[in-house]
Amino acid sequence: MSLPSSQSVPPAPSGGGIIRRMVSGTAGYAVAVFLGRAASFLLFPVYTRFLSPADYGVLELLELTLYAYGVLLGMRIGEALIYRWSNARGEEERSVIVATAFWGAALLGVVSVAAGWLLSPWFSMLVFGVRDYERAFVLMFSAFAAGLPLEVGLALARAGDRPRDYLALSALRLVITASLNIWFLTVLHWRYEALLCGNLIGSLAVSLASLGYIGLRGHRWAAFRAGELRRLLAYGAPLGFSGLGMLIIHYGDRFFLRHYASLADIGVYSLAYKIGMLVTYLQTPFDIYWRAQMFQIVRHAEGERIYVRVCTYLGLVLMAFTVFLLGFSVPILNILAGPAFRSAAQFIPLIAFAYVVRTVGAHFRNAMLLEGETRQDALVVWSGSLAGLAAYALLIPKYRVWGAVLATLIAFTVMFFLGLWLAQRVRQFPIEYRRLALLVAAAAPAALGAWLYQPAAPAAQWAFGFLLLLSFPLLLYMLGFFEKDELALASRWLARRTGARPSPEATGGR
Repeated sequence: MSLPSSQSVPPAPSGGGIIRRMVSGTAGYAVAVFLGRAASFLLFPVYTRFLSPADYGVLELLELTLYAYGVLLGMRIGEALIYRWSNARGEEERSVIVATAFWGAALLGVVSVAAGWLLSPWFSMLVFGVRDYERAFVLMFSAFAAGLPLEVGLALARAGDRPRDYLALSALRLVITASLNIWFLTVLHWRYEALLCGNLIGSLAVSLASLGYIGLRGHRWAAFRAGELRRLLAYGAPLGFSGLGMLIIHYGDRFFLRHYASLADIGVYSLAYKIGMLVTYLQTPFDIYWRAQMFQIVRHAEGERIYVRVCTYLGLVLMAFTVFLLGFSVPILNILAGPAFRSAAQFIPLIAFAYVVRTVGAHFRNAMLLEGETRQDALVVWSGSLAGLAAYALLIPKYRVWGAVLATLIAFTVMFFLGLWLAQRVRQFPIEYRRLALLVAAAAPAALGAWLYQPAAPAAQWAFGFLLLLSFPLLLYMLGFFEKDELALASRWLARRTGARPSPEATGGR
């Protein structure tokens, strides 16, 4: 459970100030996320010149293995630090929490390297069928271990609402890693091991830099406490266990599709999945901000109202993007993909909607994180993953790709409703159920229109897409989704930028 509200917290700004800080903080984290994506895109020509398709295949399988390995041994200690730091009584306790998290992460790293070293032959045989990749697994596990203390530095920047510090640490790791990758590839010709070594050295260097950052923030390095480490692990371990459940949802469908669908079907589905998951690109920067600052925000006098409104606005933004994909997935695919991939357009909107359901459901479950009930969160995720597995087994043999899409939606829907029920039992928030339902209702005509009619001419496709996109806010307005204060705020915002006089409602009738 969360600690009493008598603990010392910084003076909270007004509700409007919180929203403005939320927007600016999210924008700062968005820059960090964008830099990572942009670097991958810009380095792609270098990587494809010096890496073969087989090298890429090796890296893909290594990354998948690391995901499963990392969620267990990483223990989500960064998330645990944010929870404990946000609920600490004074700076002395915060120093103990930060130092314990850093050295605890280093200890987990040592355990990770030792376990990875011993298990590398087994992993190599399991994943590749030969023992030729033992060294690759050792390098990968070592890089993972070296990066664990860095996660503590990044978590401290998030907890302290310092997106610039987060960006600086992230950019430093990006520059070091990318530079070493290029050197190892172009000069030493190390193939896929170049990226593993670059990641190892970059993570280790910036983990050491994060130790200096912790000192600059006024925390004592030697304030380690074994009891505090136990509390951190008790909070973080269930979140790590939840990651395995999400792994089943994300990749379990591929196992069934491999047996019941053609390789062409799987390729089309993979492309549709990547585009549909663009929803998460909008959600990730906000999530980095929100999951660190929500502990402070809900203590504000307007905290519960802000928590509820954030849920509604998050659903609004993500549903609007889903309607965008409904309208434009066909013309976009006509530009980006060859004719063999055009059928992916039919799957993209439903995949995107599934991730809207997942994201809003995850916001409900933030109540569990606020109260330290991470085991409840793990229960919800694993219930969804088991429901997803059952749906994969029942639907994919008969409906193939459509079965995989529907099963994913079923898994996230189970998590949505079970998570809502359990979260409201842990801590009740007055969720705006009516407004969330109106979001679905306003998007339904666009979905029906896209399903019933799709123009053949490219110009008509773009025009039809704009028509579907414009229908969404219009229907929301007609259904009464927007409240008076929101309409007044929008009117004042437009007036400031156009020089027009705001409506009487926007100025309180003056």
